[in-house]
Amino acid sequence: MITTAILSGGLGTRMGNSSVPKQFLEMNGEPIINRTVDALLLCNSIDKVLIVIHPEWRQYLINFIKTKSWYSITDIIDGGTSRIDSIENAVNYLHEKYIDEDENIILLHDAVRPFINKKLIDTLIENVRIYHAVSPSVPVIDTLFWSENGQVIESIPQRNNLYHGQTPEAFDVALIRDCIFKLTKEQREQNTGTAQICTVQGVSVHMIKGDQSNIKITTKEDYMLANYYFESIL
Repeated sequence: MITTAILSGGLGTRMGNSSVPKQFLEMNGEPIINRTVDALLLCNSIDKVLIVIHPEWRQYLINFIKTKSWYSITDIIDGGTSRIDSIENAVNYLHEKYIDEDENIILLHDAVRPFINKKLIDTLIENVRIYHAVSPSVPVIDTLFWSENGQVIESIPQRNNLYHGQTPEAFDVALIRDCIFKLTKEQREQNTGTAQICTVQGVSVHMIKGDQSNIKITTKEDYMLANYYFESIL
């Protein structure tokens, strides 16, 4: 079983004065989250969609996805108070539901990355069957500053070995569930990314080449850029 878990539990506070979380903002008349799932399901290998949603927005979500063709293969569960809590909810749900499956793989994807493409997903699935934990990434092309106080540059890391992580990230459900279980309270609080759940346990996460167009819509500027990009590819 290959399940794509859409992480949609956030309320989008960095989007400003929007009346709805960012995943429900529209692109050409369709909510971003719908665009995201449509793009993911271009990959025929995906068997199931699992949407992790803030409980306050559960019914709102159902109201506009119940007419989608993929609604019949979609499960909806509540998210947690943090991203890692939501990931844990998804992983535990799939572990319990598909524990007897020969293959139980989870693709964890941001609801606000609607430009994911079939080629990247196919490559991700091919590699997770070999390496069990896989993340797409793209090289950092900007100069990065390190500053403790946010006011003075203390160092400038060499960018040759720096990469931007993307989603979806793919894992054997049993593997990432075990890694989550072993996290200390401090590790949970300091967690900033899904791959980190594994790396802090000494579990290797294989990298594959991501896609520069696989942008995440976080700010108003991202939203404007995404709409422009979407219109340009119609």
